Amino acid sequence: MAKKLVKGISGLIFSLVILAVVIFVATNPESPQTDSASAQWLEPGPYSVGTSEFVFIDKSRSTD
Repeated sequence: MAKKLVKGISGLIFSLVILAVVIFVATNPESPQTDSASAQWLEPGPYSVGTSEFVFIDKSRSTD
C-alpha cells in the first residue's frame, strides 16, 4: 500500500515538473529592455569567477 502511494506521488511530482518546464519553454520569457535596471543587473561585472580546491587532513583522527 505504501509503495503504491509513494510511486503515485513521485509520478505526480515528475509530471508537474515536466509540465512546468513545458510551460516555461512555451511562454518564452522576454529579456528586459536594454535601458532598464534589470538589464544592468544581468550585465557581466568586472571580475572573473575562479575556483579553488582544498584538502584538509586532521592528523589527530584516524580515517578509514
